[in-house]
Amino acid sequence: MVDFLDFPFGDKSGRELFLSVLDTVERYGMAEMLGGGVLLGLSGGADSVLLALFLAEYKTRLAPGMKMIAVHVNHMIRGEEANRDEEFSRLLAERFGYEFISRSIDVPELASNLGIGIEEAARNARYSVFEEIIKSRNDVSCIATAHNATDNAETVIFNLTRGSGTKGASGIAPVRGNICRPLINIEKARIKALLDQNQIDYVEDSTNESIDYSRNYIRHTILPALIKLNPRFVDAFSAFSESSRQDDELLLACAKEEFDRVFDNGIRIEALAGLHPALLHRVLCLLSRHYGAPFPTRSQTESIREHLCADNFKISISGGFSFVCERGVCCVGMEDKLDLYSFEQPLKLGSNELCGFNALVYVGNRADKTYPNVYNFSIQADLSSAIIDGELRVRFRKDGDAYYYGGMTRKLKKVFNDLDIPPSIRGRIPIICDAKGIVWVPGLGVRQDTEATRVSREDALYIGISLCDMGGEEIYFATRDPSLRIRKGLEATK
Repeated sequence: MVDFLDFPFGDKSGRELFLSVLDTVERYGMAEMLGGGVLLGLSGGADSVLLALFLAEYKTRLAPGMKMIAVHVNHMIRGEEANRDEEFSRLLAERFGYEFISRSIDVPELASNLGIGIEEAARNARYSVFEEIIKSRNDVSCIATAHNATDNAETVIFNLTRGSGTKGASGIAPVRGNICRPLINIEKARIKALLDQNQIDYVEDSTNESIDYSRNYIRHTILPALIKLNPRFVDAFSAFSESSRQDDELLLACAKEEFDRVFDNGIRIEALAGLHPALLHRVLCLLSRHYGAPFPTRSQTESIREHLCADNFKISISGGFSFVCERGVCCVGMEDKLDLYSFEQPLKLGSNELCGFNALVYVGNRADKTYPNVYNFSIQADLSSAIIDGELRVRFRKDGDAYYYGGMTRKLKKVFNDLDIPPSIRGRIPIICDAKGIVWVPGLGVRQDTEATRVSREDALYIGISLCDMGGEEIYFATRDPSLRIRKGLEATK
């Protein structure tokens, strides 16, 4: 049993608070984390001061070998007041014999450069510093922050106003990765009352009073109104967020089990269509994570769900990624970085490197063709020079493309559908054109204008497209057989 006679607060309320925090440490498995050495985020405010006091007592009585580092991040927002906080934190760390590290980051400039809010930039800056220090040390492995039950309630309220689901309703997790929050079940009013009662100093951040910040507006306007409805509102919200967290963890575990069961280089559309909406969103998030893409929003998930009756569709997510379904198989891929729609390149006689692509186009006599760096894969056609009107060019498909071959005019879109060519590669099939329009689509027939266009030995013109190692983008051919398409990684399937 812990002896509290020498506990800094001394009285009953102090002992009860220590036991409450200790219960949180034990319930969420923080003891093992703390035992590996602790980086304490020390702002100098009431919460971090209390956490410093708790950890000092915890170290003395339960973990005497525990390494402690106090880290203060000066956000350079409040001028001399910020410098005062840094000096206060340094003196407090010295009082407890903690190693002290401080960093200064111009958060307003950072926020401006990144186009994000001051609060978000400050939070990102702090955790970036914490992680940087953790990675450079072998005597500390855990980050302890002073988030409390009131912070959690404010976070949940903020998340709910943005339409968050159970993840947002879960609030601030007691443990996330190498971060632990021992004070997460202690109300802020209780923390300040205890420090004031025992005349323990702490600093106040003047920006906390400004309701220009969303969190401060919640803190000073919304939260007091809710506490009027229920004086124990903060405790009630702690229970609510804990329940939501448990629900979210269960749903995520179910989604992970489902993902592992159905994923095989993508997920069949019928497997997704049969999922409950709560699982569908989480499975799609796991799918996105597999491909290194951002998670889809709820509205994007709903849009995907509405399209699950179609075998082929594409929905943009964010960060240049799209959710793609082709021939009933769903995956996530990067959007094209090239403007394929506007690409067009003239072709001269001889060898033509297809700019930006791993392909070479040869125009001329078969006997004269020479291909540098060519893999053993190509596609070619003979056509009558009589049908060519003006300069030959190569481009990629456009809306409404059609041309006459095989005795009829054919729409490329319908031809590609009939050949079961995935939509994602249709825009990467090179098309040979002249002033009249399409002359040849590799894998399809040559344009037939009249009977006189029959190729003869005298007017035969050869066009060949071959794969070359030029460090560019991949192309494909319009063929039903996937083994005849140029594939990723400059590989030609034999």
